[in-house]
Amino acid sequence: MIEEFLMAQFDVYCDTNQTACDIYPYLMDIQNDLLSMLKTRVVIKK
Repeated sequence: MIEEFLMAQFDVYCDTNQTACDIYPYLMDIQNDLLSMLKTRVVIKK
């Protein structure tokens, strides 16, 4: 079945920054896990 192969492409989080959450309530994590050894993440504000 196709459901066995589906996976999330991105992770979406609520923005917990009190000064920005009214403008950007969500953050989308777009960094691939191949770069997990980095101590940073690439995110997009939405």
